[in-house]
Amino acid sequence: MDPNSEAVVRGYLMTIEKSATKETLEAFLHNDIHQYEFPSRMNPNGRCRKKAEMLADCEKGKALLTVQEYRIKSLISDGNRVSAETEWVGTLAIPLGSLNAGDRMRVNFGVFFRIQDGKIIEQNNYDCIHPW
Repeated sequence: MDPNSEAVVRGYLMTIEKSATKETLEAFLHNDIHQYEFPSRMNPNGRCRKKAEMLADCEKGKALLTVQEYRIKSLISDGNRVSAETEWVGTLAIPLGSLNAGDRMRVNFGVFFRIQDGKIIEQNNYDCIHPW
């Protein structure tokens, strides 16, 4: 177990939860990061983002949500790899599908990280979005 890798992941999720800015989020991201979102209701074809896209989407997310929370159910590490079972709850700032502004959206997900040089270089998300 590498507590430093776990601390990076915990700090990253906490920073996003607290309305990260590009600058605060960038501190956790390796320059060569790749984030893979496997197919889900929100992204039926999945997608791969690099650092610049992740930082831009951070800013876009602020317009969609008033509050978000990451509840880590379990965190397991093996050297520079960290796996987290997490529940995300977000309060919408705007309507989305059948949800209204102010409604809460829930996602359970498994997310798998690889840490290099104290930063996240790989992130793989498997999202299970609750019905809405």
